Amino acid sequence: MEHERVRDSQQQADCRFRIPTAESSAAPPRHRTIRVLVVDDHPLMRQGLKRFLQGEPDIEVVGEAADGKLAVDLAGELQPDIVTMDINMPVMDGIEATRQIRTAWPAVRVIGLSMFNSTEYAAIMKEAGAAAYLVKASAADLLVAVIRECNNPNA
Repeated sequence: MEHERVRDSQQQADCRFRIPTAESSAAPPRHRTIRVLVVDDHPLMRQGLKRFLQGEPDIEVVGEAADGKLAVDLAGELQPDIVTMDINMPVMDGIEATRQIRTAWPAVRVIGLSMFNSTEYAAIMKEAGAAAYLVKASAADLLVAVIRECNNPNA
């Protein structure tokens, strides 16, 4: 179910084209751990995401990258299920990194994360192959729900 939508900041500050269902916010019944690679050039953001996600029983953070080039390298090495991808980074931006990851490893799902609530960025990330796009101002539980939804093979 692909949707392109922007909500204003009074509702919930997020811009995404993948809408999780109520069922996707709960831990899935299967016993497989979702392997996540966290990519952001800000150490505080990476460490915060890692700590938060590791509190989920079905999610394992398998690696971290501070730029798009390292993200591409680690995606090949670690074979994550999901990559949370910042857009604006040094060396290689998240858009190009997403494009390269999806070309080389089509099974890897990328979730774009940005501070910009922009339909333009959402559309660019979708075109690059991202499965979802969220604004960093979104609720943390929404990211978990989107990770689970993107990891669903029936989604």
